[in-house]
Order: sequence, then structure tokens, then C-alpha cells
Amino acid sequence: TISSLFRMGSLLSVMAAPQKTAASARTSHSQTGVAETEVAADATGRVAASDATAAGAAIAPTETAAAVESEEHIDQCGLEDDGEEWVRAEPPPRIRHSDLSKEKKEKFQGHLDRIFSQVTLMGKMGDFDPADLCEVFSDVIPYLESEQVLIENVPFPCSVVGDIHGQLYDLDSVFRKNTKDGKTGWIDHRYLFLGNYVDRGRQSLEVVVALYCLKMLYPDNIFLLRGNHEFIEENKEHGFLVDFFDRYEDEETALALYYRVNETFCYLSIAVIIGDAYYCAHGGISPSFFARRHFNSIYKPIYRSTDNSLVHDAVWSEPAVDLKGTCFNPDEGGSIYYGLKQLVIAMRR
Repeated sequence: TISSLFRMGSLLSVMAAPQKTAASARTSHSQTGVAETEVAADATGRVAASDATAAGAAIAPTETAAAVESEEHIDQCGLEDDGEEWVRAEPPPRIRHSDLSKEKKEKFQGHLDRIFSQVTLMGKMGDFDPADLCEVFSDVIPYLESEQVLIENVPFPCSVVGDIHGQLYDLDSVFRKNTKDGKTGWIDHRYLFLGNYVDRGRQSLEVVVALYCLKMLYPDNIFLLRGNHEFIEENKEHGFLVDFFDRYEDEETALALYYRVNETFCYLSIAVIIGDAYYCAHGGISPSFFARRHFNSIYKPIYRSTDNSLVHDAVWSEPAVDLKGTCFNPDEGGSIYYGLKQLVIAMRR
């Protein structure tokens, strides 16, 4: 019920106070700053993709990849293999194929049809029944929970997409680029979204519901990472909370749904390795703990980024090409700026 969700949300609010793989990348930007990077297998390199700014996913220069590749003892994307002394978080088996009933598949496809309709793409706010939203938010958690904090071995090809920030039209344009023979891009193509789905734009809820429905319908084609705006401390200040009050007159309903969607964010993964060649995260690297075993020792749900320095830096850190090492970044969650040299060092670990 809405009242029980409200009580749960109140609790959440308190808690929130590489082997030699051939790879290449091509990045394009929409007019509003959404970056889409196509990662395919046609050149050699072990590099990193990041979405630390609205400008989007950046791929390190080829000379950096070559420098990393020259280290013969490195064979796993610069992230060390698991060490036996670390306790590995073991989620349920990853859900690779949709296990939705026929009725739910049709219902969630109906949500997608309405969200990507012409009238909604032109800016009309979706009319979501609270019960339908609760169903989507409840059903998506097992899919998100079944993936490690660091998702490994995502195969090529894969499009890496930067900040959406409530821009539904940009999300639609990403999928339309890969529409062939009448099949929408998400049917036959793989996508990795680097977070920041909400805030700033007018249609944050539409973006989240669309991505969650797609995750449940095509779990092996859609991968969703967590950005800094998927933490309640951030999105309560930048428009997402107001979005619910604008949509629902009843304050208790608005708050319950807001807390409920923030609960789902706690199950989003933090980083991905594509083809054992590309490390991808919303922010970037951590100057201290940065190995596969460190990621794999983290359990979901993750309520606050500050509870774990690796999570915090992966979500909040930002690249600064001319910087030789790292320095404190007071403007972005109290994380760091990292330079190209530090990125090479991190990829070598």
C-alpha cells in the first residue's frame, strides 16, 4: 500500500541523510549533450570510458592504451583477479533472459509504447498510475540485484550512453540510431547507460520507467549503472522530488513513489567491463582500492556512496587530462580529479 511504502521511504530517507582484446570506440553527442560511444572490436587497447560530465563518455587516447598493453603481466583490463583473502559478494544468478509472464510483458511493452509515443516525446508528462509504478519498481529489483557491483564480460558490440537527465527525446534518438527493418534498437543491440537518468529534464520519470521496462524485457541488451544523481542526497535537491509533487496532488503518494524509486537505485551496479577491454563507470577511478576483488566484495543494496570509498570515487570522480596525479575535488561530492597518468596507473593494477 501507499502508506507502507511511505514508511519504508522514510527509513530510506534517514539512511540516505584485460587480455589482448581488439576494441575501438566512436563517440557522438546530441545537441543537449548526451554522449553515445559505440564500442566495437576492431583495434587493440585496454582503456576506460567515463561519463563524469554532461559532455559524456570519454575514451582515453590510444597511446595510453598502448602503454597499458605493454605490461605483459596484465591480462584483465588493468583490474586484478580476485584474491582468496577477500570475501566475494555473491548475488543471485544473473538474469539474462526475461522471466516475465506474457501478461506482464504485454503490460510493460504498453508502457513503452505510451512513453515513446509522439505526444510524450514532444514533452507531455506521462500519466502513471501509482500502482503501475509500484509494480515496475518492485519487479525490476531482482534483475538489478542479480548483477554484480562490477558487471564483467559484457560482449561487443555495445553502445555506451552518457547522461540522459530526464531528456526523453534524447533517449529515443539513441535507440532510433540502431533501428533496422522496423525493429527498435533495443531488440537487437546492446546498450550500457552510465547513470544520471534523472534531474534537470522534465521527463525523468518517463526515462526511468522506460529503462526499467527495457531491462526486464531485454535484460542482456540493457545495462544500467548508477550515477551520482541516483543517490537520494543528490536528486532531492535537483528536481526529481519536485517532479513527483507536480504529478501527484496527494503528498503521501508523491513521497511514497519517490522513496520507492530511490530504493531501486540502491540496486544499480557501479561499473562494467566490456569485452575485457573497457572499464566503464559514471565517474571514473579511485586512487586507493581499485581491483576486481574490491568491487566484488561490495554488497547491494548501496544506500550512500560515502559508505564505500571505491563506490564514491567511481560515481563522483572526474577526469582532468592535464593533471599529473590526483587532487581533491570539493565541487563534486568531495571526491577527486584524476589525470591521464593516474588513469594509466589504475588500469595497470
